[in-house]
Amino acid sequence: MIGIFLFHNTSQTACRISGYPQVSGLNEQGKTTTVAAHTLTGWAGNLTSVPTVDIPPGGYASAGVEWRNGTDNGSQCALVATFDVTPPSGGVPKQFPAGTPSLTDGPACANFEIHPITAGFDPSYFYPPYNPPVTSSN
Repeated sequence: MIGIFLFHNTSQTACRISGYPQVSGLNEQGKTTTVAAHTLTGWAGNLTSVPTVDIPPGGYASAGVEWRNGTDNGSQCALVATFDVTPPSGGVPKQFPAGTPSLTDGPACANFEIHPITAGFDPSYFYPPYNPPVTSSN
């Protein structure tokens, strides 16, 4: 599975950001069950280095997140109900529903990885009506 976290600059000035968001999977009780590993390559994109992004006022940057909904060896999945996301620069984490936790076929079960922040976003990843979540401001 692939997801995209959007970072929206709601200020009146450009915002510079670089690095990986910190992404954790939380269970229904709010406890961390898994943490996304940093990656440059995968289903959600391929980079050779971590870019520095200048987000103009009102603009967006994004980071791809990916995972498998099952394990290779039949072991139990991490029980993830919510994604906890903190921008690379720090700040207050935001939480987003991840789906229905399952021991055998659930969100962020295995190979949970986050890509670095990149400029803009690809609107083809979204289903209408498009309404991007705000996850960061300058």
